[in-house]
Amino acid sequence: MQPADLVLPEIREVLTESPGELAESLEDFHPVDVAEVYRRLNEDEAKAFVTALPIDLLTSVFEVLERHERMRIIPALPSGRAAKLIEWMSPDDRTDFLQELPAETREALLATIDRNIVREVRALLNYAPDTAGGLMTTEFLKVPETYTVDQTLALVRRLAGEQEMIYTLFVVDSDSGKLTGVMSLRDVLMANGSLVCSDIMTSQIITVRYDAPQSEVAEIISKYDLLSLPVVDTYGRLLGIVTIDDVLDVVKEQRTEDIQRMGAMQPIEQSYFETPFFSLVKKRAAWLILLFVGELFTTNALEHFQGALQGAIALTFFVPLIVSSGGNSGSQSATLVIRSLTMGELTRARAIQMIIREAGTGLALGLFLGSVGFIRALFLGQGALIALTIGLTLVMVVSIGAAIGAALPLLLRRAGFDPAVSSTPFIASLVDVVGIVTYFTLAKLILSLPG
Repeated sequence: MQPADLVLPEIREVLTESPGELAESLEDFHPVDVAEVYRRLNEDEAKAFVTALPIDLLTSVFEVLERHERMRIIPALPSGRAAKLIEWMSPDDRTDFLQELPAETREALLATIDRNIVREVRALLNYAPDTAGGLMTTEFLKVPETYTVDQTLALVRRLAGEQEMIYTLFVVDSDSGKLTGVMSLRDVLMANGSLVCSDIMTSQIITVRYDAPQSEVAEIISKYDLLSLPVVDTYGRLLGIVTIDDVLDVVKEQRTEDIQRMGAMQPIEQSYFETPFFSLVKKRAAWLILLFVGELFTTNALEHFQGALQGAIALTFFVPLIVSSGGNSGSQSATLVIRSLTMGELTRARAIQMIIREAGTGLALGLFLGSVGFIRALFLGQGALIALTIGLTLVMVVSIGAAIGAALPLLLRRAGFDPAVSSTPFIASLVDVVGIVTYFTLAKLILSLPG
């Protein structure tokens, strides 16, 4: 049983009898659990709930909710409280949320909040949402390099409560604003109070430009095991930082999109139940039609080899075995290649090496499956020639399928497309045609069947 289930009856009673005591009832609960309580309330209860929550707790809950749940909250709040909620959000979450709103609603909210925050929001809205600039927050501790340790600690004490990240301090040139070094709060606490920041900072800084794509940001943070990554402009001036929690959200979103593409559909931006029915149909129909057309080529191939089928009806029994083995092999290779591309493990120089390696792996697997298929056909009494045809076809189809599965994502990447669109159904359809042509071509050669 989840914490929300335990506290829900009490919360309903508090909302009915004494809403002012709501904060006390939830003081021991994590915002994620409070959000789960909110999800279980009906519309009237939810409205009373978000009205009675203290603004700091409401903000924490708001930031962990899904998009459609956030949209449900804003209309339920008085305009003044909605403005306060926006002001209390962290800059990156605030900007992300406002970008999701219709322009008219966004401008109406911006008209009610602090002007300094509005300027900050508009500056962040200038960055594309799928870049480092669109991810970054401006809540971090920036210290002039001429500051002493004592001055730095005084600054930390004064500003720490307003910042999202205080464990890493970013040292900048006082005149140009260029990032010159970083230091951890631990380093500052252990240093002599009279030392200046330039004495204790490290100048080995890992940064990212404001226009770098989100995938690059995630790759850098993962590679160097960072909690935060400074974002700079063309001249090296510090603009903001990207924190690991925002990168985890990006990774989750990208993985979701990749899974949907590999399932042969266009990604949906909203949750499943928030997405309109006909939108779901539209996003799935295009790929299904394309795959349907692809499978028509399989039908054409079978029709072309109709004479071979009539000459040896037993060949039809093994068609599903042949096409599924090739498709499965191709799907495995494509999954490995897409994963390697996503993790940054596969460079252009190693692309050919991976295709050759996957073809070799397919050959080894094909020899094993071909042997099993050969023995199976013999046991079914199909004769040595049909068994040989099936065995050789499996060797070739599994090898070719693995090579296609490895090559196609790389070719799509080279052409500027997302390699995830080489979905497993698409590869399976392509390998189906290859498998049918290979199977019956070998059958004609080995069994001397009519064309």
